[in-house]
Amino acid sequence: MTRLLPLILLMLATTAVARNPHHPSPTRAERKAVPRTSPPAVVVYDTVRGTTADSVVVAGFEKAQKSSRESMMVTNGTGSAFSSVCLEITYKDMQGRMLHKAVHDVAEIIPAGETRMVSVPSFDRQNLFYYRLSPMQPRARQATPFDVEVKVIYVCYPKLTEQ
Repeated sequence: MTRLLPLILLMLATTAVARNPHHPSPTRAERKAVPRTSPPAVVVYDTVRGTTADSVVVAGFEKAQKSSRESMMVTNGTGSAFSSVCLEITYKDMQGRMLHKAVHDVAEIIPAGETRMVSVPSFDRQNLFYYRLSPMQPRARQATPFDVEVKVIYVCYPKLTEQ
């Protein structure tokens, strides 16, 4: 019985930490609602695979197996700077089946005609996947490749001050 008591206390402590309201669960942190009314929206389709877009281009996606972040290049082809971009990323296995979908609102000022590298938290918390075009790391034989589709949901333009 004396051996069982520390085990029970450890289990209770672990449960208390896991349910701490000050540390939101990963699923809550990932869920971000896309506002229904937003500043002028520019919608483009998957540009990672080389399709052309009129205004905003996302290219150069990268996520190594052991990385906790995913990065990509966003090019602003609109006529003015924007202060944030909302990206919908769909993750697929090599057979085209969906693994996950995430929406990220990335706050990054990108002047007209310029490109910035942006990064978002990785969907892969266990380091089991790597993006198919990223360099394969040594000893990554058990990692699973994935592909992505990125769609720009909207961009936000900064408020203009009246002078």
